[in-house]
Amino acid sequence: MGDLLAELEHLLRSEGMTREEAVFFKECKDRAIKDFTVGSCASSAIAWIASRSLVPWHRFSLSAGSGMLAGMWRFNHSLDVCVDKILGRDWDHMKFGLAGV
Repeated sequence: MGDLLAELEHLLRSEGMTREEAVFFKECKDRAIKDFTVGSCASSAIAWIASRSLVPWHRFSLSAGSGMLAGMWRFNHSLDVCVDKILGRDWDHMKFGLAGV
């Protein structure tokens, strides 16, 4: 979904984006980054605490991998929500751009 939203934003910027659309894209990006950060930090901390009995290098690897997976899952979910918001509102200009992409 990230590629789709990036192409839609580029298309709308080239055609002339309204202030409301620009604010929407900024909020979507900020929300996705926040969700990635929260998801990765929380999952990494839980994995670190749960793997006390492992060797430090394995513990670190498990924690980092868990954080990346959870962070990317939250990031993708956040982008899916942004696309659902576009489809749920009366933004015909954005819907036509989304259909064209």
